[in-house]
Amino acid sequence: MNSYIIFGANSDIAANLIKQLSIANKVYAIARSFFTHTYSNTNIEQIETAFNDFNVVDSLITELSIKDKNIVGVANFSGSIFIKPSHLTNELDYESVMESNFKTSFAINRAVGKSLSNCSVLYISTTATMVGIANHDLIAASKAAINGMVISSAASYAHKNLRFNAIAPALVDTKLAKQFLANEASRKFSESLNPLSKIGRPEDVANLAYFLLNPDNNWITGQIIAVDGGMSTIRQKPKG
Repeated sequence: MNSYIIFGANSDIAANLIKQLSIANKVYAIARSFFTHTYSNTNIEQIETAFNDFNVVDSLITELSIKDKNIVGVANFSGSIFIKPSHLTNELDYESVMESNFKTSFAINRAVGKSLSNCSVLYISTTATMVGIANHDLIAASKAAINGMVISSAASYAHKNLRFNAIAPALVDTKLAKQFLANEASRKFSESLNPLSKIGRPEDVANLAYFLLNPDNNWITGQIIAVDGGMSTIRQKPKG
């Protein structure tokens, strides 16, 4: 039985992935606080801990790597959405967004590099790192840092067969995005911005995450893959 470590387990996308993985695998589901999703599968071990601290994450991954020699995948789904132009962003905003979107991932990255091998490592970026979207200055910057880390780490740890990738979604219908989908008018507006006229579903991202974490797909590394209905590649929405 293979094993996976999934950080940010309270994410709707992570919850979908955890349920898929746990059918035939061991899953260590890591959340900062009490779990908002209920899991009945005994293959899931729930762990509550902060993971924005280098030492805490280092100790956790070291402990799990000693305890379980079958870890083949690690993913981080923690993060935040922050929509403001730079001139309306204060220093506290900056520190909070960078911590939730990048520091947690970097803490995981350094611990994985130290303790694991023969493993797929996955992070969540955003389509806003690929195409300019107004008022996404800080969120795009924090996720672009993940992109750079993924590409560099894929080179740094290739000798250990550690594979690093990121998924870059557009807007997905999760509790994190509820402010943008609060009513029918706002939902219709968000849909109108997408070439496929759709808001993503948690499973759209989770399905790709499942594929990338699967050890059978072990010749993919250093990639930032968009799951965004074409937002990052289609410059003009086709007219029917």
